[in-house]
Amino acid sequence: MDILERIGKTFWSTNVWLPPNTTWEDITPGSRPDVSHADYRDLIWPLPMAAVVMVLRYAVESIGTQARLQNYFVSIF
Repeated sequence: MDILERIGKTFWSTNVWLPPNTTWEDITPGSRPDVSHADYRDLIWPLPMAAVVMVLRYAVESIGTQARLQNYFVSIF
């Protein structure tokens, strides 16, 4: 477990992630009233909508492939 702890400390080192003279305590949510931090709940809609767009794209592409429309748009432009 010592090696995992060492890897974790190295990965989360302030020298890697933060600017000079800044600590993790300085950026914790609520540490400064004049700073608003991102909220993970803001991702509740974009991630499912991205999945919907990917499914729609796959469906449209498969319909286009079955209808042999691959070269149709290339010849138009």
